Amino acid sequence: MEVKSVFLLLLVVVATSLAQKKCCFPKEFEALDGQVVGTISAGKPVAVLESIQFAFDYFNQRAGEFAFIQDGAEVYMYQIIVDYKAQTEYIIQAHTQTCQKIPLPAGTNMSHCVPDDATYESSFYVGDNKMTADSFTYSLKQGVVAGNVILSVSKGDCIPYSVTFFGQHQGTPVLQVTGFVNYTSGIQDPARYFTVPEYCMEQSFSQAPKMYNSFIHLFV
Repeated sequence: MEVKSVFLLLLVVVATSLAQKKCCFPKEFEALDGQVVGTISAGKPVAVLESIQFAFDYFNQRAGEFAFIQDGAEVYMYQIIVDYKAQTEYIIQAHTQTCQKIPLPAGTNMSHCVPDDATYESSFYVGDNKMTADSFTYSLKQGVVAGNVILSVSKGDCIPYSVTFFGQHQGTPVLQVTGFVNYTSGIQDPARYFTVPEYCMEQSFSQAPKMYNSFIHLFV
């Protein structure tokens, strides 16, 4: 009985250690992100709906997205390009040919793994046990964004499943709930995501508040 108890205890320890193992995301992929952002505007609570097609390219240290945003009756469309090698972020509105060119906060890099300081929280499955995911929590402080993140990834291949952020953006409370679907390995058309328009390249750097704060910084 004692031997059996010890054996069972060892199995529990091994299973727990495997569940807590931090992983690294695939090197190159596309996915669709749907999210709801709750915040305060003019002293009133508001909810913003966002649909984002994005690509992460860890080989070349870059990320890009096309964001469709509904804020009440207003609808906005942005393209975001983050070049970590050049330490530059571009926020583009193609229909008006306007752009913000912003330096990334000092020390920003494109880590593509669950952070070293993340804490394992739990595991869960979706569907009829079709996929198991691990959840981790960690703190985030990057530029004007500060708060806590809950990140879940599929067990084994480390494909992002969801991100929840609660904290502040420029001192304003924010709750952001994000889910990822339509994952595909590789990037079919890199130029679509990462070609910076000429009118944007000619811009000087701006330190002004961003037109739009990308979810990318919560994740990479």
